[in-house]
Amino acid sequence: MKPLRILHTGDVHLGTSSAAFGERAAAHRTQLEQTFAGIIDAALEEQCDLLLISGDLFDGPRPGRRLVRFVLEQLTRLAQKTPLTYACLLPGTHDCFGPGTVYADAAVWAELDHVRVFTPETLRFDFPDLSVSVYGRPCLCAEPMSNPLAGIAPATQMRFQIAVAHGWVGGAPPGGAESEIIPAGAIEASRMHYIALGHRHAFAECSEAATRALYCGVPEPVAIDETDTGSVALVEVSPDGDVAVTRKRVGSLQVRALSLDVGSYPSRDLLTRAIAENADPKLILDLSLTGVAAPDVLVDATEIAGELSDGFFRLRVRDGSRVALEEIGLDDYPEELVVGKFVRKMMERIATARRDGDEDEVAVAERALGVGLALFSGGGGN
Repeated sequence: MKPLRILHTGDVHLGTSSAAFGERAAAHRTQLEQTFAGIIDAALEEQCDLLLISGDLFDGPRPGRRLVRFVLEQLTRLAQKTPLTYACLLPGTHDCFGPGTVYADAAVWAELDHVRVFTPETLRFDFPDLSVSVYGRPCLCAEPMSNPLAGIAPATQMRFQIAVAHGWVGGAPPGGAESEIIPAGAIEASRMHYIALGHRHAFAECSEAATRALYCGVPEPVAIDETDTGSVALVEVSPDGDVAVTRKRVGSLQVRALSLDVGSYPSRDLLTRAIAENADPKLILDLSLTGVAAPDVLVDATEIAGELSDGFFRLRVRDGSRVALEEIGLDDYPEELVVGKFVRKMMERIATARRDGDEDEVAVAERALGVGLALFSGGGGN
């Protein structure tokens, strides 16, 4: 008997608003669709027996007709090779199962004999020609599950036992957001050969004992802070049950976090040049500005992002820098001048805010002082 070959993906989030990508939102949605088509290409190229989608293929439970038609067209391609590739789709937390949802509409999937959708009534699909059983418990719109792997255990004589689950392994996810929780020990107790996990947006292994379990992560980033993205899991299960997993890149976009100390750049021009050196039309750059800026150097995150955004797929600039107040000498700003009156007024405001323990007001006043000095100096030290 030949090994079982699986392509595991999930969390594609087709149809997301892509609001975090600003004016590139439409381009981001288009890229997600192109990447999903690339996932189908990968399943065909790798001669996979199964395509497992571990939840959140769609960003919502009722995607538009055009998007559903696109997905059906892509999945149809899996049946155009011999032998065909079966696909198993699991409703996730975003594209949950419930009345009126895309997965509850049997007519949508009726013509795709090679595609299976898990429902509350159908938690297992058998593929005798592959000698494999695939188990999955769909996420329901009405209420979260206590354990997506509850009740899943080998129930057939098929050689290969595979499961698909959408949930969070190891307690509540970061931030405490509501989530289907997969408790410790549930993976081992399932006695599966492989569990295709979804919900976590990064590639990660969560195997227990003899059961391999992995998150494949998102094939494209759907948020600006998702740095470990762009892949699917290519899984091969030997007739003896040994599981080999290869991480296969399918994504086009990359996310990178970068921190720059503004104190290292004596002028705004030098700072913007340092940022521009990272320009890449496929890069999502999450930039943090830190450190202490010279009093006459204007650091405006919004302005910098607007000026340099064309060089990136998306550029987010967050300013955590502060003005070097210790370098401001009142003797340099005579009180009879407008700039002198401005500096003294702002220094008093900062001192009052510090005395009152109002750190937000301190930050606002320091920023106003820095902007004012830069403008008085004629453009921010350029």
